[in-house]
Amino acid sequence: MSGKFQKGLKNINWYATKTEGAEELSKTFLTGSDFRLLFYLLSKINDDNQVKLDNYENIGNEIGMTKTTIKKSIMNLKANKIIAKDIEEVKTLFINPTFFYAGNHKQVEEKQKFFDKCYTEYLKNKSKMTTKK
Repeated sequence: MSGKFQKGLKNINWYATKTEGAEELSKTFLTGSDFRLLFYLLSKINDDNQVKLDNYENIGNEIGMTKTTIKKSIMNLKANKIIAKDIEEVKTLFINPTFFYAGNHKQVEEKQKFFDKCYTEYLKNKSKMTTKK
């Protein structure tokens, strides 16, 4: 849902990070591939902090990574609470504004609440998958 948080902005050519987010990132155990994918995703961010996902093969061709590595990196980014599946949009990731945000800085708190909702849903689904095994 483009325009969820912003009115009138269509294409974003920038994103910002917060000092808190940069400090947290420095303490994660992300791999080089995880960071590579993260910056690819950030290059696709819209003003609602969303990234429409292309198929893994196309992403891999664009950044020189295998589908398996992309899947692992997405799992690592989710596990480190950097991204979550957008609960309102299919094939869309939502980037945690604690780390990076696009658009109006006055919307960061609202975006954070939405990210937390998406992440909570991710944890519920992950828990369901674990109990099924």
